[in-house]
Amino acid sequence: MTDISAFELDNVKTLPAMLANSVRKYGEREALRQFNKPSGAWVSHTYSELWDMIQSWRRAYAALGLKHGTRVAILMPNGVDHVCADQAALANGLVPVPLHAIDTPGACAFIMSDSQAQILITNKLNRWEQIRKTGTELPDLTTVIITDAGEVKGPSSDLPKVIGAQTWLTEAPSDID
Repeated sequence: MTDISAFELDNVKTLPAMLANSVRKYGEREALRQFNKPSGAWVSHTYSELWDMIQSWRRAYAALGLKHGTRVAILMPNGVDHVCADQAALANGLVPVPLHAIDTPGACAFIMSDSQAQILITNKLNRWEQIRKTGTELPDLTTVIITDAGEVKGPSSDLPKVIGAQTWLTEAPSDID
């Protein structure tokens, strides 16, 4: 097993930089493993695969034209999508706003309003609908991204725009950094 030298760690100042360093050192080693309920099997992702997924999220964030410091609320269970949403936000200079899975819709709405979140990423359309039904004003929220496949058929025309993550990720131009 190759150890990271103290010098390499001294030059790592952020989590995204740590991930980039890990990709260089351990590219094809397992970084994450997640259980896939439909198949009933564990799925492994290497550091290189994780890096590529995070870069897709970074391009999708960039395509939204978000400014440095924009708040991104994340309401998802632990997993690969959560890691990608969080790490890509950090790498793009955005501010992740973590929402806990057991928070009530009202608590989530309050945190989103108070933090001035412009983006919400959640795994279930129902979670967004419950937050919306609280009636809490969310004047800054422009986009809701739903990660579970099949939850959203296409982007909505209403504001905030509701879009499935797969559509959002695949529609982002590949030349945006």
